[in-house]
Amino acid sequence: MERLLRTIFWGSLLGGMLWIRSSGVHAQHTERVLVTVIEASNAKTDFDVDNDEYRDQLFKLFSYTGYSQLDKTVADLERSKRQLVKLPNDYELLLTLQGEEADRVLVQAVIRKGNSQFVDTILAILRPGVVFLGGPPSEDGTIIIVLEIGF
Repeated sequence: MERLLRTIFWGSLLGGMLWIRSSGVHAQHTERVLVTVIEASNAKTDFDVDNDEYRDQLFKLFSYTGYSQLDKTVADLERSKRQLVKLPNDYELLLTLQGEEADRVLVQAVIRKGNSQFVDTILAILRPGVVFLGGPPSEDGTIIIVLEIGF
């Protein structure tokens, strides 16, 4: 009887540990990303972007005189599942969570239009952190995509 109780105890303990481990693994493979779509142009001199903290980085990284925010959305990325974000002029941004590496989140970013693919890259984004990605052309300039994790 004592042996049976010991077996039940250890079996229950092991089962509980496996359940906790599997639920923790699932939680680690979801990441919330703020996607901000900005049009950069030399036809304007305005800075019309919700997040003023982007200003210095935009002027450092790109050589445009004006920046106008077109869209802002939140994408909940799951490991190995593509998340579609619409861009201007029928372009699409596909984001896929690839995993984690130390304090970085690995995200695949693909920019395409129809059957043509223009960018396919893996980004290592600090948590928390921001990445600025030069995108496709727009009517007056270029689309810039800002990906922010830990906002």
